[in-house]
Amino acid sequence: MATVKDEAYQYRVRAGTPMPVGAGTGSFKWHTFMAEKNLIDVYLYTQELPSSSQFRGQGGSLMSASFSRLSDLGGDTFQGKAIHSPTYIDESSLGAPPNTDTAKIAFIECTSLSISYNIMGIATVSFTIVHNSAGLKTVSSITAGGQTFSGFVSNADVIPIVNTNGWYESHVTLITTTGGVGSINLLSLG
Repeated sequence: MATVKDEAYQYRVRAGTPMPVGAGTGSFKWHTFMAEKNLIDVYLYTQELPSSSQFRGQGGSLMSASFSRLSDLGGDTFQGKAIHSPTYIDESSLGAPPNTDTAKIAFIECTSLSISYNIMGIATVSFTIVHNSAGLKTVSSITAGGQTFSGFVSNADVIPIVNTNGWYESHVTLITTTGGVGSINLLSLG
């Protein structure tokens, strides 16, 4: 059987830690310097693994890869992914809301929501948006548990959903504060 492969993209903001602006104000500055966009080859079925010479340390274009062997009577077969070297994009392109075209569907998968706070009250919010249109879907604000979490996308990727036709998952991580308790201001160095 021939290799069965799809493409996905991963996005990550290149940034420092949000720093408080004024004691007790709940406001923060977040210093950023562009974002990385990585092409990911998603292998559903392959018999060929990458060679060491395909990785950046050996002069190639791959950053990392991981594969697991499949139970297959046809011999050595694997599934996995290979992440290519990033291209750099403006970080503001990660803050677009989901497509509002009524012919397109996008929703947050409820069980994917994860929220964690640090001592400064900054919340890291992770979730998955399921959608039926190609491309990355993100939001910069989400309401849960009586709080509105607003901030910036720090990490995002989009992958096709296996065994579907035209459905995708965008995995999103936001760096946020809750509504009314200050803000995070983006300071771009890129």
